[in-house]
Amino acid sequence: CGGWLGRRQTPANVYDVARSAQGRIKGFGRVSVHAQVGAQVVSKAVEPLAVVLAELLDNATAYSAPGTPVEVNIQTVPTGICFIVDDAGLGMDQETKDRA
Repeated sequence: CGGWLGRRQTPANVYDVARSAQGRIKGFGRVSVHAQVGAQVVSKAVEPLAVVLAELLDNATAYSAPGTPVEVNIQTVPTGICFIVDDAGLGMDQETKDRA
């Protein structure tokens, strides 16, 4: 899996940031990363983004059935980059969504 990027002086590729996040979780083998872009993340945002993405991936692997895949799709959007975490998790009921 991806190595620990840590604090950086230079930008990092979005794919590398996602792979670093993948490598930080127990269920890393269930995660696949797909990047449709080669965009860069500014140096000061690399580590915070990797931490947040690792939390989302850990949640996705913890709350979906064992053995089911978790995918990270990275796409460009009009305002920047979008990381989409797709899993077969339990999800939230409407009441929980309304409170969120």
